Amino acid sequence: MKVGAVIAEYNPFHLGHEYHLDKTRMALDLDAVIVIMSGNFVQRGEPAVFDKWQRTRAALRHGADLVIELPTSSTLFHAGLFAHGAITLVEGTGCVDYLSFGCETEDLDALQQLAEILSDEQAVYDGVAPYLANGIHYPRARRLYMEERLGKRLPILEASNAILALEYLRELHQHHIPVVPFIVRRRGAAYNDESWREYYCSATAIRRRMQVNLPIDRSIPEGLNYAYQLRGRDFFHDMMYVLRFHSLHADKASEETLRKRILNIYDKACSCPDLIRRCNHKGINASTVSRYLMRCLLDIHYAEPQWIHVLGAKPGALSLLRNARLPVIVRHADAAQLEQSALSEYERQVQLDNYYMKKQSLIYDLPFRDVRSRHFISYDENK
Repeated sequence: MKVGAVIAEYNPFHLGHEYHLDKTRMALDLDAVIVIMSGNFVQRGEPAVFDKWQRTRAALRHGADLVIELPTSSTLFHAGLFAHGAITLVEGTGCVDYLSFGCETEDLDALQQLAEILSDEQAVYDGVAPYLANGIHYPRARRLYMEERLGKRLPILEASNAILALEYLRELHQHHIPVVPFIVRRRGAAYNDESWREYYCSATAIRRRMQVNLPIDRSIPEGLNYAYQLRGRDFFHDMMYVLRFHSLHADKASEETLRKRILNIYDKACSCPDLIRRCNHKGINASTVSRYLMRCLLDIHYAEPQWIHVLGAKPGALSLLRNARLPVIVRHADAAQLEQSALSEYERQVQLDNYYMKKQSLIYDLPFRDVRSRHFISYDENK
């Protein structure tokens, strides 16, 4: 059996994602596709616009066979840590042959060569340090260092999908993981393109359109209906409370600089975007600020995934995990098999999900349902 994996956020799931899943399955002649998906909080440092169960159902309906959650303790971090968590789960399934990802280029050989160079972390750190000292953001600093080292222009190093692609390849190379990478060339709008176009527009453009209550039906698969959207602003007052009354943690020197800046200006902010804008500083971009603020709000630190949480599956797809190298959780009771440290992390994830769902319940006047009582989604396309 040939199995492929896709690492995604589906924030929200749209036509480009459907194309990626279809292209992956057909080009590689796969028997099954597993999706490793962020949960209720996503890598850009925001709540997911729709909860993870809606997004799981969308993925299963439009190409995935099995959806596994990437825990929040791996999601709300820079590309390197995000990729490490995701690849840990890819390897942990014990069944994945291919890793498919979208990218702005199809030149896999060139990306793999760059990833091998970037695997020498100490050399890269030493090389980018002078640029960072001059207030240049890390992605630009890394690009400038690599261009100087290789003597050619490398704009791909700042392309959003390529940044993650390089981290996936670096993880596979560093840890000698026998999974074959496969690129699907990004179709339609660029990752951060906010302009609206029918069909293949970016998730960024879709979210912007949703913020002003405009229809998005032409950019998502037919028959897909989302409900109960959450936005960053829904968490703004909670964020301000934490900033005012709680100590902010800083795991490294750059976070200490950001922490001090936030404490100096947060009381002047009138919204989440305004707070992030005021925190922007040399060497610190908006995504870094947003992720840090959300980590402080949720009180989380990075943790490598220690279990496989199945969010949903098609009939028979759970058998893909029969040789899994990590404990598999399908229902809440399955968490009892975890060792104490992993169980504590799992319970923390439950608390974070309940926080998200309580927010959804309050905003839309819905009855609250503890996530412990939610079963995984069983999707049968023949019913």
